[in-house]
Amino acid sequence: MTSAGVKFLKLGASVFTKPKSIHALGPLSHHTRNAEVITSRAYPRAVLFNQATPLSKSRKHMRIARGFILSPLLMLVSLSVFSAPDPKEMRTFQQGKSPIMSVRFTPDNTRLVSAGADGTIVMRDVKTGRYIWQRSLDDPSAGMKRSPIAHLMDMELSPDGKTIAISYWRDRLGDNAVGQKSDERLVLLDAENGREAKTLVADDGMPRGVAFSPDGRSLVAVGADRTVRLWGLPEGKEQWTIKLKTRGISAAFSADGKLLAIATEAASDAEPVGLYEPETGRLVRSFPPSRRNVGGITFLSNDVLAISTNDLDGGQIDFWNVGDGKLTKTIKDDIGITFSPDGRLRASSGALNDHGVVIVSDVATDRKRATYRLPADLSASSFSPDNKTLVVGTEKGQIVLIGV
Repeated sequence: MTSAGVKFLKLGASVFTKPKSIHALGPLSHHTRNAEVITSRAYPRAVLFNQATPLSKSRKHMRIARGFILSPLLMLVSLSVFSAPDPKEMRTFQQGKSPIMSVRFTPDNTRLVSAGADGTIVMRDVKTGRYIWQRSLDDPSAGMKRSPIAHLMDMELSPDGKTIAISYWRDRLGDNAVGQKSDERLVLLDAENGREAKTLVADDGMPRGVAFSPDGRSLVAVGADRTVRLWGLPEGKEQWTIKLKTRGISAAFSADGKLLAIATEAASDAEPVGLYEPETGRLVRSFPPSRRNVGGITFLSNDVLAISTNDLDGGQIDFWNVGDGKLTKTIKDDIGITFSPDGRLRASSGALNDHGVVIVSDVATDRKRATYRLPADLSASSFSPDNKTLVVGTEKGQIVLIGV
């Protein structure tokens, strides 16, 4: 599987937009406050959960969460199958109060980069939880009266772990009021120190979802201006631009890099997921939605594309054969799916009252291995490259590591 295979499937922007912030995912596009979380700004300390608290069976009403209504089946699972994990399996870090849009492990599993909706990017040591570096996308050089306030849209780490792609926009704050939107940016950061290495988009295009090709030599970004652009790396030269019928949501490459899937918002005159040739941008095939809104897309192999869709009745994941365009499998009542790199595990998320729910299941058998209660809605998630750890970010700025 490619890095896209472990990407949190983002909810459709027509239901939940990124403050676009909630990375829907992201600032929609990442749950744990019942744990004893003790942190400081400079040296956040990871604290183990004291225990996993069972969900109360008295909370039977459904709740709209991140653009979907929790289905009765998922509620039943959340209420009756809650597992009590060993406290050693869960650790919590606090990054701030803003939703976590994206979380990614480095290829060697030793570091974790996380991006908050407020434009704060943090690289931390996984073992100790301590910051290696922190960067804010706000620009204090403009002065207090015209200080740009950043709103992060998406973040992705390159396959070699050396480059971080960030899409965001900034408002300028002046005279106690927010002025016109001034910057729409896509930048590359050096993962070693967080410094900006290159600007690909400045004040143009409203980039949203981003994705690296498996070899790290290309970066694609879908924009709110209905464009998709692909750059060659490391030079940063734009290779092609295509126009969509509606605004893009997310993109994903197949493991061999020969196909590029692009998801868009719902439209009456267009199928919302298309397959393209990365070399030329030519449309190869498109897929119809099972439900109104496309949540996200992930290649499970070179031949299978998973598409998450949702509406007010719930959500599902459809598995499509990219060769013949046939639907091969459907999983009902699963929202926000993340797959492990080896394809064995999937993590689905939900919400109940003020608490998030994470369910880890076997892909082959569909057997649920464990269900974890978290005290806030999920906003992002990802598996480690070695398949041993699931990291989730929450709407309340927490990062939770779960041993799976």
